[in-house]
Amino acid sequence: DSLSRQLQRHFGNQYEYEFCESAQEALTLIEELSKENYKVIMVISDQIMPGISGDELLIKLQAEYPDTIKILLTGQA
Repeated sequence: DSLSRQLQRHFGNQYEYEFCESAQEALTLIEELSKENYKVIMVISDQIMPGISGDELLIKLQAEYPDTIKILLTGQA
């Protein structure tokens, strides 16, 4: 929630924001958005998520969407 507020405070309505609870949900959403001709410009992922880890998610996204900015943000030591 904190990240969401910070992004919206900084960028306002300049972009649309989507949030997912798992890597699989994110992969599905990005695929659907791409099919609808939306450009996903950035994905921010936590390392610890249900299913697959954040770094695995970003590796998969790099293969499919190399122009999308990918950020791994985690509190993991």
